[in-house]
Amino acid sequence: MKLLEEQIANKDRQNIQENNKPNIQLPKIKLPLFDGSYDKWFSFHDIFQKVIHQSSFLTTIEKMQYLKTNIRGEASKIIEHLEITEDNYLSAWELLKKRYENKRLLVSTLVDKILDLPVCHDESVEKLKQLHDVTMECLNAIKNIGIETMSWGPIVTRIIMRKWDPTTSKLFEQNLTKPHEVPDLATVMEFLERRFQSLESSKNQEMPKARIMYPKSEIKTSYKNNGYNTCGYCNKDHTIYQCEAFKSLDVKDRNNAIKAMSSPKFCIPQVANCWISISIKGETTNCATKAISLKSLKRFLKLLFRVETIST
Repeated sequence: MKLLEEQIANKDRQNIQENNKPNIQLPKIKLPLFDGSYDKWFSFHDIFQKVIHQSSFLTTIEKMQYLKTNIRGEASKIIEHLEITEDNYLSAWELLKKRYENKRLLVSTLVDKILDLPVCHDESVEKLKQLHDVTMECLNAIKNIGIETMSWGPIVTRIIMRKWDPTTSKLFEQNLTKPHEVPDLATVMEFLERRFQSLESSKNQEMPKARIMYPKSEIKTSYKNNGYNTCGYCNKDHTIYQCEAFKSLDVKDRNNAIKAMSSPKFCIPQVANCWISISIKGETTNCATKAISLKSLKRFLKLLFRVETIST
């Protein structure tokens, strides 16, 4: 009779708890995976203990199943010989706690993470942010296992200052209000956070350099509209290198004809320079030859100088 009364009382308490729950759909808690890293043990331990180990709604076999499911790597080998039974759950949990609740190894791992941070040789947002975040993460983790880190300030400060870039170091020195005093860790971390945030802001405000594109159609039409497509020798509607009358002259007469033109379409003193600028240097010129193609310029040069080596 007494056992039945206890069961009824437990059922009533469970119903009261269910009725008092707020009608809010919370996201399901995803348990972290533990791979045997000492610096990840306390985070895994706290979440697993609160959500699974202390749960009154899960059976012991279910807890063992959750434990086995969320253990990987070296940690899984510690309990792989234990079957999923009610009797083995507490044994498995204690084995893991005995192995990984090692404050000495944990502190050594966290301090090494700070010491092994890369040195910033230039103004890198990513590296400065990593320097700030990893340092704060490790110090908070050490503090959470009951070790006071306030007295570590001067040592950690010096480690950080030796890792940031020369420009950041110079700015820090310029902003010191008490240059003869040892800056506390909070001041250094606050400066470091402002520093990478300012670099991020400057990076976002940089505008890409605009490239000026000159459409080919403008180049093609410019010389036609300015009379460069009219033969300077016979004034007919073709270019001078297409003129049969001009081509029938020998080289000497061709050059004399060009020199005799009152408004030559090609400036003889500059034509060699135009050829070098356009074909070799990739530049443009201010004379009429900039409006013709390389192939056309080759033909013109051949007519004037018999440049047999220039292909058409």
